[in-house]
Amino acid sequence: MTEQDILRLRNMLLERRSELLDRVRSLEEGWRALAEREIELEEEAQKVGISEAYDRLDENGKEEIEQIDLAFSKMVMGEYGVCESCGDDISIKRLEALPWTRLCVDCARENERKRKSLPETSEVIGSAKLPDEYQGLSNEQVVRVVFQRLRKDRRIQT
Repeated sequence: MTEQDILRLRNMLLERRSELLDRVRSLEEGWRALAEREIELEEEAQKVGISEAYDRLDENGKEEIEQIDLAFSKMVMGEYGVCESCGDDISIKRLEALPWTRLCVDCARENERKRKSLPETSEVIGSAKLPDEYQGLSNEQVVRVVFQRLRKDRRIQT
């Protein structure tokens, strides 16, 4: 990779980081404005949905910013463009498409294949069943009973 390639990729990273910071700030301002507004009861469900969407977008943006910052660190250390998994050079085409990437195409595909073979969290959680002794209890009652048992077993202290 040439010095000119690194400068071009650095500029791409700077531009994307700036876009993300603007988006995160905008989301935070939008959420604050929504939270400050008096909301009627029928709008409460909308507020919850919007809140969850803001949280996901905000979290994704912050995560991407962290990846970009890591790419800058790697540039400084002379490790930019080297796959973290196999140690091979990451192709310039891949870096141009995803300048913050940490994996070459082959390792990224392998990671994706492994990730897809794992069950979704919702599948695991959805298949979990409460023990019979907790059936019929409300969420609050389950929490209360569990905490009572943890205190009794001295696994937590009050």
